[in-house]
Amino acid sequence: MWYNISMVPQTKVKTRRIPSLTEEETIRFFRHVHIPSSLRACWSWQGARSNNGYGNFKLRGRVYKSHRIVYQWYYGLLSKGLFICHTCDTPYCCNPNHLFAGTQKENMRDRDRKKRNKITKLSWHEVQTIRQLKQRCSPVSQRRLAKWFGVSHATIQRILIGTRRQIEL
Repeated sequence: MWYNISMVPQTKVKTRRIPSLTEEETIRFFRHVHIPSSLRACWSWQGARSNNGYGNFKLRGRVYKSHRIVYQWYYGLLSKGLFICHTCDTPYCCNPNHLFAGTQKENMRDRDRKKRNKITKLSWHEVQTIRQLKQRCSPVSQRRLAKWFGVSHATIQRILIGTRRQIEL
């Protein structure tokens, strides 16, 4: 995938350890989870959600992500530095079979492999095609290339002068 280096977010995510749920808290939690007849399907969180679609559950005065609670309930405590990732790419899914622990780097690779990155619009192959078209058909304008590929003129310029780089997948 191709990124303008300055556009790649540098984030540090601080997560709190989730306390073990009592029987009463477990019952209250799972009242918000819709478990369909097919256990392979997503288990939809029916409670409160964050702006980006993840389920929120208030526990002892603090808010925790529903998928993190489910992961801990089924698999145990999460090692420090790991994230809970979804194989289904559904933020409100609570199916433990759709959740896996991974590093931030693994999560970003998974995102890129599935072409879910909002920043990335062109594949490596498309970038190579743009460069070849410009070399072989010099009368083709950068603006026309931008229109053909659905990106801005500035993106085409950056590709042609080499200020965009590939992140290895």
